[in-house]
Amino acid sequence: MGSSVLDNFWVIVSSVLVFLMQPGFMCLESGMTRSKNSINVAIKNLADFVFL
Repeated sequence: MGSSVLDNFWVIVSSVLVFLMQPGFMCLESGMTRSKNSINVAIKNLADFVFL
């Protein structure tokens, strides 16, 4: 029973870390593209967040 609680806690912590990494990926990709394409990168990362 205790292992199940620990497993659920680890899944929640991991998913929070993934959600926190999305803005970092957006900044990284926006910095590597031309400024006119940065909005497209932001929209792509927002879609990743919505469909994750």
